Amino acid sequence: MDSDQVISAVLDYLRLIEVGHGTEADNLGALAEVLDRLALAQHHVRPTFEEHPEPPSPDRARLAELAAERFPSLGLYNVPDHVTTQIGEAEITVGHALDDVGDIARDLWDVRWRLEHTSRNDALYEFAESYRLHWSRHLRHLQFYLQGRLDE
Repeated sequence: MDSDQVISAVLDYLRLIEVGHGTEADNLGALAEVLDRLALAQHHVRPTFEEHPEPPSPDRARLAELAAERFPSLGLYNVPDHVTTQIGEAEITVGHALDDVGDIARDLWDVRWRLEHTSRNDALYEFAESYRLHWSRHLRHLQFYLQGRLDE
């Protein structure tokens, strides 16, 4: 996977949230596919840090509103706490799929802003770091939740 494919996955995710693909079923199918692409992409990004200005804050409320429009049936789900320790004794916490969709969108919005206003390398660096520091768990939990819904 090259950097063009990484950027394409980012832009496709944001396009899905901002424009959609039609029905909720179409949107859910596209969401599952683009989450897989983003998960794969993070293995192929090796940018270096560059000093650039920070992007403005995205309109978080609008991104959350768009996520709710695209995926009205997404909701709460169970998440095991301490998945690598306390085997058989982990507690269950609650995740929210729409919050996951929105959190990923906000971080990828920053990637797109950097692509448009600073440099490709800076955008890829933001992609890699924000994945590592924040949205990786949102992505993985959301993938698991979506798979569970498909299996029902």
